Amino acid sequence: RERREREAREADARERDERDRRAREEETARQSQSQPIYVQAPVPPEKRGNRGFGVLIAVIAAILFALLYSLGTALLASVRNTDAFGEVFGRYIASPVFYVPTIAFLVLFVLLALLVNRGGWWAFVLGGLPVAILVYAAYVGTRLLQGGVMDLAPSEQALLLQRTVTFPDGILAGFLARELVTWLGAGISARGRRIKAKNVEARAEYDRKLAEQPDHR
Repeated sequence: RERREREAREADARERDERDRRAREEETARQSQSQPIYVQAPVPPEKRGNRGFGVLIAVIAAILFALLYSLGTALLASVRNTDAFGEVFGRYIASPVFYVPTIAFLVLFVLLALLVNRGGWWAFVLGGLPVAILVYAAYVGTRLLQGGVMDLAPSEQALLLQRTVTFPDGILAGFLARELVTWLGAGISARGRRIKAKNVEARAEYDRKLAEQPDHR
């Protein structure tokens, strides 16, 4: 009889323990269901630009401009005397009429690349014209100052200007500026199109992830 009573007490204890365990599990489940679920929201993508690449191409274009401009001018000046090519080349690259238009071209192309950013090729086609005009104007202004235009009479100033605007090296500077901006600008705009497409894809992916977020966070 004592044995049966002991077994009954043990069975009651096990039953109480089982009820307590189930109660604790149910309470834990209720608490977890009542707590809010926090989901990390996707980070909006940053728009990538094309300005750094544009500035790099502008610097490369300025190097090409300096090379073609100096070589072209030396060739034009040594048409009648080919032995003078080296002398003309060395003297020309040390003169303001060489480095002032070159610096002007670099600054103007950099500004244009920064302004256009991811824009199309048409922006460089149109922008190449004012760049060429300003580079040519930098050449003419430098030539006039070298000729002492400020110390001349008005009639002499007009004559000097008339001669200066027809110098072939000035025309070459404007021509090179126009062509380099146009054709190297095509490479800048091509990369700009790719970056623009990637920005659109990144934004679409962000919107898709945002739409998949639960209503409660």
